[in-house]
Amino acid sequence: MLEHEKTKLDLSQKYLNFKLADEKFAIPLSIVREVIAPLSLTEVPNYPSYYKGIIDLRGVIIPVIDLKLKMKISKQSKSNKESAFIIINIDDQPFGIITDTVDCVLEFKADEIKEPPTNLDSSQLDYVSGVVNIDNSLVLTLDLNQLIKINKNQALNKAA
Repeated sequence: MLEHEKTKLDLSQKYLNFKLADEKFAIPLSIVREVIAPLSLTEVPNYPSYYKGIIDLRGVIIPVIDLKLKMKISKQSKSNKESAFIIINIDDQPFGIITDTVDCVLEFKADEIKEPPTNLDSSQLDYVSGVVNIDNSLVLTLDLNQLIKINKNQALNKAA
């Protein structure tokens, strides 16, 4: 196996763990570009409320999504001092997501990820890809590729 193939394989098994309110979520590390402190947002008229605005990150304009609003998590976090923006790449396009805290990088095998419960709201099943038990704590893995596709389609429909 070539070294760059091995690195790609390793990344697919690592996840960035973060919190929204007091719930734990994880996304594949392979789509994470960087984690930054929150920047000032510029609102964009006529976009869905979970699009909090856009930021200018070193000359690149990036849309920022509030996952708590998108996922309808109404519970507030205990502290907002550690909030962060996770900058991700989806289809070679950068997006920012707002989190309450970024915890750590987790590593687990694909067979450790269980199917999400079928009684979740059908809109959440579109982007909750699984559930992992880490130290007796459940972590939801998210498919942000699907979430961003949903957002792109909704934004396009709204603009039409």
